[in-house]
Amino acid sequence: MRISIFTKLVLPILLVFTLLVLILGSLIGNRLAHNQITNAQNLIVNFVRTQSQLHLNENDFVLSSNNRSKFSLLLSELTIDNILRIKVWDSEGNILFSDASEIVGKNFKDNGNFITSINGQVVIEIKEPIHPDNIAEQGHEQLMELYVPIKFGFGEVSGVVETYYKMDSLNASIKENQKIIFGYLLPSVLLVFLLVAGFVYFFVEKPIFALKDAANKIASGDMDIKIDTNGRDEVAELAESLDKMRLNLKLVMEEYEKGISPKKKRSKSKRKS
Repeated sequence: MRISIFTKLVLPILLVFTLLVLILGSLIGNRLAHNQITNAQNLIVNFVRTQSQLHLNENDFVLSSNNRSKFSLLLSELTIDNILRIKVWDSEGNILFSDASEIVGKNFKDNGNFITSINGQVVIEIKEPIHPDNIAEQGHEQLMELYVPIKFGFGEVSGVVETYYKMDSLNASIKENQKIIFGYLLPSVLLVFLLVAGFVYFFVEKPIFALKDAANKIASGDMDIKIDTNGRDEVAELAESLDKMRLNLKLVMEEYEKGISPKKKRSKSKRKS
């Protein structure tokens, strides 16, 4: 079974456009997801810092039962925006506040994230809540842990507020945006593909089919068929060659009909000369 030129050309183009949609969609989607996550991180960090500076001062970052109410108030202010819970660290690595009461007062100064954060840098981890420390967060798709250094004025970092943020709504928004991207990208690429396919059909396959039909008619003895030789591409050159062949065959047939073969005609011409 022969495969048409249209199929040979259009199928690879379709494959290329399909890959193009997947690649572009993934690149744009990943970039947009990255921007959304980065914006969410910045908002959370600024929100935690603002609320901490509003409800606490540098003297509150010490282990004291009197400060628990302040930390509880801070937690109540933070949990309105997908923040599940917090841990409060002092500058020495002691846990000042946590919903896990058994670790309050214990020292974890060797914690790498704490060390980085107490030196003034925000540390962010995105992970699945499968660790034993994240029992309270199990049931959520992903968890974002942010170690936010807190300082007042131009002084040193007084402590760290470790924040646990559930990413369910953020991930849902990312997935919805990816659907929108593919929803716009797919019709656009499909339209371009249809235009290319139409171009291939009208300017490649259709003229070739016309030449094929003309060649069949010439083979059947029809020498008066008109062949369209307009154009400046290879198909037009092929049409010109086919038309020349038609004219030569017509001339030969006319000579034979007159009873003069081309060989005799040439020999007579040589004798006259």
